[in-house]
Amino acid sequence: MRSSRLTFFLITLLTCSAAFASDTPHMAWLKAKCALCHGEDGSGNTPEGRSRGVPDLRSEAIQKLTDDELAKLITAGHSRMPSFKATLTREQVMLLVTYIRSLAKK
Repeated sequence: MRSSRLTFFLITLLTCSAAFASDTPHMAWLKAKCALCHGEDGSGNTPEGRSRGVPDLRSEAIQKLTDDELAKLITAGHSRMPSFKATLTREQVMLLVTYIRSLAKK
């Protein structure tokens, strides 16, 4: 079971890296939907992000959430964040989760 989770994670990571490495449709979607509030760096330091009080996706508070918790937030929405249940597949949600993980502050 553990090796299958690791394999899934590695495949997701590779897929996400490829998807977000250039201006792919996934990146275009991210820029169009997420970056408005969260910024391209995930900081939330945008006019819209500051007005909505969005969290810094790089922060410890966000990074300590489980993948399932992040996926649920993306899918169901939260507070002022809209739901993306109708517009994203489970695979796309997990790509975003992996992308959020890549933003972690070092």
